[in-house]
Amino acid sequence: MFTPFFLQDVLAQELEGIFEKDRFLNKKGDLVKLNVYKQFLPVDEAGSADGRQEELESALLDDSQEQEPFPYILVILPDGKASTRQNMGTVNVLLYIGMWDEDKMRNGYQNVLHVIQMVCERFQKNSVVDGFHCKETIEWETSLMDEHPAYFGAIGMEFEIMRLNKEDDYC
Repeated sequence: MFTPFFLQDVLAQELEGIFEKDRFLNKKGDLVKLNVYKQFLPVDEAGSADGRQEELESALLDDSQEQEPFPYILVILPDGKASTRQNMGTVNVLLYIGMWDEDKMRNGYQNVLHVIQMVCERFQKNSVVDGFHCKETIEWETSLMDEHPAYFGAIGMEFEIMRLNKEDDYC
């Protein structure tokens, strides 16, 4: 099926594959795989931050949090468009990147840029993933806020969703 729900799943799987061999630092200083989450960061076992996204994001720097999201990439589908005229629909995709690096050289942004580069390269080489077509422009940015030892970035893409055929000529 070519629905936003399946696009999100396919993208999460694709990202896991892209970064399968890469390792990044977590809060404990261990090199670990990149965590891929869909739509929201997970709530820790204690249910901290009452599950509200903005409180979860601000709590990321709290060392008492049991859930370890870093390093992560978050696949968010904020909005899209559907057509009643048999045109292609579109889905906007945001990929939020979070990295952790306590080194005094403050180079954690380089890991964010690495993730951005790898994702851009993947879709520049082949703009299709499991039948979904990434449109021409990919936008990205890194956070300008100084949040050391946390480093953040984002990628924005737009995907085309297949149109559905009309039931008959009069619909």
